[in-house]
Formats: sequence, structure tokens, C-alpha cells
Amino acid sequence: MDTSGDILVLSNRESSIFILTETEKGEYTKTVIVEATTLALTHSVSYRDGFIYASSESAVYRWPYVAGSHSKIPSQPEVVIDGIPDGSIRDIRAIIFDGIGRLYVAIGAKDNVDPNSERARIRRFQLDPAIFPIHFNSGEVSPCRSEGHKLLKVCLCRFLRTGSEIRLA
Repeated sequence: MDTSGDILVLSNRESSIFILTETEKGEYTKTVIVEATTLALTHSVSYRDGFIYASSESAVYRWPYVAGSHSKIPSQPEVVIDGIPDGSIRDIRAIIFDGIGRLYVAIGAKDNVDPNSERARIRRFQLDPAIFPIHFNSGEVSPCRSEGHKLLKVCLCRFLRTGSEIRLA
């Protein structure tokens, strides 16, 4: 959701981002604001400080956006995070911000058993546009990592915002 209350939705089928706006009749209208078929957006969308963020299998992108404008974004995205390992059977690339603007990016396990994994974990990034793109492996590994995917799923389901921190339930 953006700061105007519009609901942001990422369509992996269309590789686009649209907003849902409630009408006076309680129905919703769909307005496409990003068409990014070449980026293969597939995973997650978020809004923070005038930007829409979305993830694909290998990267996190952002576009400038004025909340509530319902305008299609004509510009090319900026790559925020790159180098996310691909080839996962657990296609998780969830993104979420904490209260002080740190970006958390989750990645699923490569396989059901993943004993030596750079995956099945959540990495945290302090965003600084001066150093974009930030390589995925340079992110701080959150305490929610495992040598498998089950703990990661539990962690993703139990993110809680507590003031400026995101913690596990």
C-alpha cells in the first residue's frame, strides 16, 4: 500500500504493477502503473519514500512514484539489489521495509535439501543510492537463516513491525 491508501499489486503473469482503488460503490478499479515485461517481475512489491520497489528472480528495482497519482510510470527502473541467485525451487523474493528504511530481501532454498546454502535466508540492506546496485551477497544476513527452507517460511510469516525494527514473532 502506498501512503495515499492505494493497494499496490504485482502481476507475475503480466510482469506489471497496478493499483487497486476502491470506488464509492465498494468496487475496485485496476490501473496499471508499471509495465515491465523485459524485467520478468514475479515476486513482491512495496512502497517507500516516493519509490515503488519490486523484485524479480535476480534483482530488486525501484521507480519514482507520487502516491495517489494513478499515473503510469514512464521511466526505466533503477536497479537497487542485483546478484540474487536464481534457479530456486522455492521462488521467494519477498521484500519488506522496516521503520527506518532498511530493506529486507528473502530468498528461497535451491532445493528441498540445501546443506551449503547462500539461499534460504533473509538479507538486510541499508539503502544508499550512491552505491546502487548493491550486490545481494553484501547484505547483512538476518538472524532468520537456516540450512533449509522451512525456517525461512516461518520467518516470512512472522515479521512484526515494532517501532523502527522488524523482528520475528
